[in-house]
Amino acid sequence: MLTKYFYPKTLIILAIAAFAFGCGNQAVEEANKLVDEGNSFIIKNGEIATKTGNLFDELVGDNVTKVEDFVEYKETNKAKFDELISLAGQLEKNSQDAAAKFDAASKLDTSAKVKEYNGLKAQELKKRAEAQKMMQTFVKGFVAETDVEKMDAAIGDYNTKSAAIVKEANDIAAKGEKLMKDNPSDFKSN
Repeated sequence: MLTKYFYPKTLIILAIAAFAFGCGNQAVEEANKLVDEGNSFIIKNGEIATKTGNLFDELVGDNVTKVEDFVEYKETNKAKFDELISLAGQLEKNSQDAAAKFDAASKLDTSAKVKEYNGLKAQELKKRAEAQKMMQTFVKGFVAETDVEKMDAAIGDYNTKSAAIVKEANDIAAKGEKLMKDNPSDFKSN
């Protein structure tokens, strides 16, 4: 039904091993700074994601099938729907900001594997932002819709599309994790 966004409880914060490649220290320091900044947005999303998922489940999950008067339900829960839209917007913005940091880090003079990893991380986060934007659009549409059959169809459509985008993001993340695992000399954990 609902595709939740899970962010790792323990985040691997990358430090690029300066000795692992023949580039200037300044580029490495700048890349580390950008990665740290990107990771701070990911950490913020981890804090917001659980609340967003729980609120989404509460408002649009299985309980929605028990609602008899949708107009009243939406009016009664207007503040919660507004909060959900706001939270999804925060997730989207943080993902976009993190993607921009990783994208910038991917363009610096670091090892090819580090550049590739940062590029993959940027792609993953852009996909997550896309899914979060989709959630906002869906919730706004759900609140505005008055036809129960259309609401039901919208839920199914949202779940299918959202799951596909999140799968793409997870697949990209897995490529990045594999790249790190296969090239430990280019990365070290803090």
